[in-house]
Amino acid sequence: MPKAKVEKNQVSELKLLHQVVTKNYHSEIDLFNEYLLIGKNILKFETGIVSRIKNDSYTVLAFSSPLEGLAIDQVFPLEDTYCREVFRSKQTVAFSHVGSVKKMCEHPVYLNMKLESYISSPLFVNGEIYGTLNFTDRLIREGGFSTHEHELMEIMAKTVGRFLEAKLAKEELQNANAKISRLVGVVAHDLNNPLGNIISLVDMINDEKNEEIKLSYLNMIEKSAFSSMEMIKSILNMNAIENGKIKIIKKENAMKKLLEDSWDEVHYLALKKSISHKIVGDEAVFNFDRERMKQVICNLLTNAIKFSKPDSQILSTLKLSNGVFTLIVKDEGVGMSAKQMETIFDPLKKTSTLGTEGEMGTGYGLPLVYEIILNHNGDVKVDSSLKGGSSFIITLPLV
Repeated sequence: MPKAKVEKNQVSELKLLHQVVTKNYHSEIDLFNEYLLIGKNILKFETGIVSRIKNDSYTVLAFSSPLEGLAIDQVFPLEDTYCREVFRSKQTVAFSHVGSVKKMCEHPVYLNMKLESYISSPLFVNGEIYGTLNFTDRLIREGGFSTHEHELMEIMAKTVGRFLEAKLAKEELQNANAKISRLVGVVAHDLNNPLGNIISLVDMINDEKNEEIKLSYLNMIEKSAFSSMEMIKSILNMNAIENGKIKIIKKENAMKKLLEDSWDEVHYLALKKSISHKIVGDEAVFNFDRERMKQVICNLLTNAIKFSKPDSQILSTLKLSNGVFTLIVKDEGVGMSAKQMETIFDPLKKTSTLGTEGEMGTGYGLPLVYEIILNHNGDVKVDSSLKGGSSFIITLPLV
């Protein structure tokens, strides 16, 4: 093709691409479809696909093709797609004649569909490969792909990636705002009761002549105020961890020693109900944030005391296996229903109930436990049944 005609075609392609790059899209599917049509037009290819790659799976997000067998949200093993080469190399990959490439001529896609030519660029979202923008055809591409075509592919892929980044950022912001709104509503509701109690008790004290009764009212005020402060402290801690204001600083620490120290701090609560504590398992020394993990253990032990019957036992078991540490805190208390277990770690669901001796809780201790363990790359679960006690199971990686 004469040089002048090549240059004219390139200018036309750039103008076409400029139109879609500068256009505002309200949905990702509209963007995907238009880019696929533009890419097919420029490359003169019959098939274009936008994919999502995650956990060794290749998902079709959008496609434009006369070929049968393709569908939105269709999932293939990544290894069975040409895009595995893009994922491995993290750069644009092109084959003008797949059948002539030794490592590709036995590929499942080539054997099944005889797709001879292929070009694909990775979609990067926040620095990680999100998927690919790829085009294929059953005809061999004589003359291969030009530098200009490679550059156009990369421009399109970058634009799609930036759109996805902006979309994800917008969704995260919307979710955060919605969570804040719901949390404000829950907190306002939860603080209303103790603050209302304090105001009522102050009025009662002003009208009461008996000093002993006044003292009992003051004790009630103190309990309500303490409950409110604990609630606020838990919420602030949880929020600070979520927003990265409190960093998890891992250092070598002894877990069994921390468990013993934590019991020393809360056992005065157990004395009132004659509840004992037994630790089973050997010392486990590994890296974790001692201060934050102490919050976790104190919360779990306090929770176990609160719902345990008098003269019962709390059993804490430590295990090490295959590079994973496990802590199980088991009580012989009232237990929970399946419905309660579904929401127990959700700060937006009110789960706090009175203990066996009328002890009050904030409802935010276990969500705080969840956030701290999550930030240690661990997991926390609960196993319980009504009247059958509860077991909280924490697993943490040793590295």
